[in-house]
Amino acid sequence: MTTRWETCVAVFRTLATHRVTYRFLGLLLVTLGVAQGGPLVEGFEDVVCVALGGCDG
Repeated sequence: MTTRWETCVAVFRTLATHRVTYRFLGLLLVTLGVAQGGPLVEGFEDVVCVALGGCDG
């Protein structure tokens, strides 16, 4: 049983220390936001507008 627990901890530690995990989570959140048209997408649009110098309307 201890071997399974150690393996599980090792897997979670590896996932937590890789950038690919966070990129995947970010992509997942953006995809869910786009699919639902939620506030996440609206916030992203605001950031893009500010970065590009403002949006009309």
